[in-house]
Amino acid sequence: MASALRDRLMNHGIAVQTVQARDVEKGYDEASRLGFDYVLRGAYSNWEDNATAWSGNPDRAEFVTELYSVADRRLAASASHQVQASGATMLSSTPMRFIPELADSTLARMFGWPAPARK
Repeated sequence: MASALRDRLMNHGIAVQTVQARDVEKGYDEASRLGFDYVLRGAYSNWEDNATAWSGNPDRAEFVTELYSVADRRLAASASHQVQASGATMLSSTPMRFIPELADSTLARMFGWPAPARK
């Protein structure tokens, strides 16, 4: 997911640096050291890998992005997107297939970009 978010942001002309920090407080320090104004945090709030030939349960995923200002260490924006597989799955798959949609949709909502067309 980090790569998908990075690629989408860079495609919109936003400079991005991926860091190893897992919490926002450490992210502030790294962003400040690197000269960045914001920290973007993303997390799955739901991940259900349910689809099997026998269960009939659909895969589901929800992803949340939060944008924090380094200057005042406050939440500047947030967005989430939820997706669910439709119908029964005939092929073995996982919620990993949702990553492009989750990245595109959360960032589009956060930054006011047009939502990408889905195939």
